Amino acid sequence: MIELAAVSKTYRSRHGEAVRAVEDVTLDVKEKEFVSLVGPSGCGKSTLLKLVSGLTPVTRGAIRIRGQEVREPFPDVGFVFQSAVLLPWRTVVDNVLFSIEMLGGSRHEHRDRAQALIELAGLAGFERKYPWELSGGMQQRVAICRALVHDPSILLMDEPFGALDGAPRPAGARARRRAATAAHGRHGVHAGLQGAERRGPEPHLHAGEPCAPQLRTGSAPCWCRRACCSACSCSGS
Repeated sequence: MIELAAVSKTYRSRHGEAVRAVEDVTLDVKEKEFVSLVGPSGCGKSTLLKLVSGLTPVTRGAIRIRGQEVREPFPDVGFVFQSAVLLPWRTVVDNVLFSIEMLGGSRHEHRDRAQALIELAGLAGFERKYPWELSGGMQQRVAICRALVHDPSILLMDEPFGALDGAPRPAGARARRRAATAAHGRHGVHAGLQGAERRGPEPHLHAGEPCAPQLRTGSAPCWCRRACCSACSCSGS
């Protein structure tokens, strides 16, 4: 369903220096599969998710969804960012419906679904509140609803539950399962493995610098048993 073929992304600093964020990543994600991307901060997880969504163009390689090359934001993808990124002049329900407007859909036709998601996220009664009237966790739940309101078959999540406490996490997990295929970026190995059928990339730190992501599958947290494992919390076991 999602195919990454030798994908690389290089940014340029304001001084013209090349910064390699993602290098030579190849991955196939099947229909209805849940994959976790696990690694330390700065290894390229967020960049990889943005590349798949079409928000950021690749430097080399190709990304395809159902055989169609991704060259711009893909409409059948929902994206939950690390921060809520809500529009401060919009209410909760209007923020949830924002993605419908961007896709050219009907707000009226999706209002019932938006309300159902708001209730699922434990935000009933806050529909007319503005982001500044909500806690950080509540704002993130609004962002999750926004990613799901157009019923995408692919859900990309970049550290989506970091601001959520134990109470709303089950609602977030139920919301996650409403999409058919999911990729989930997490820093911690144990958190990233929750609900995942596969995980990757699993990068390691070398000389204090994050290496480019390398993707793999398997049942063990780590197989290299190198000293760098202490940096990625896998303990080399």
